[in-house]
Amino acid sequence: MMEQRARDNDPRAMFELGNNYRRGDHQSPEENYKDIKANKYHPGKTIGKDENKALECFKKAADLGSCDGCYELAKIHRKNGQAADYLTMLEKAAKLGSLVARSELANIA
Repeated sequence: MMEQRARDNDPRAMFELGNNYRRGDHQSPEENYKDIKANKYHPGKTIGKDENKALECFKKAADLGSCDGCYELAKIHRKNGQAADYLTMLEKAAKLGSLVARSELANIA
């Protein structure tokens, strides 16, 4: 269900799929995932950890208007020392409604 939603360009599903690839410890996208927003663990096959696929999913989620996808990208840019990209994605996340990003921006200023 989640994989289909991600294929249909659902930004929340794309963000959750990115989390699954980042951690590699959650249910596979092929399993029936009834409530994506609950973010509960459901037994099933696990997917392998894949940082590149996670990054692709976060980028796609951000392109689709996900504040969570933008915030994850901001954290990745910060970790990689890419200050300009970090601030750009942090500002985008804040504009899209991320309270965490807004708080982080306030602490920078």
